[in-house]
Amino acid sequence: MNARLCSRLEMGILAELRCPDVEMRIAILEMKAAAEQADIPRDVLEFLATRIESNIRVLEGALFKICAYFGGRDHS
Repeated sequence: MNARLCSRLEMGILAELRCPDVEMRIAILEMKAAAEQADIPRDVLEFLATRIESNIRVLEGALFKICAYFGGRDHS
């Protein structure tokens, strides 16, 4: 990188980024399911949140596959 860009980046705020915990992943899934108007049972969301820890995109992808499979219908 050139010195000017490095200087600008050094002026920024430092923030530690960590993977979201299980409760945060469940909350994200609930919000995404609501946005899709999908009534996915809580135990399914908990299952996804406990099994997928790598990143949110993978978690969202799994949720969207489930939404597509169930078609947003109530299966509780």
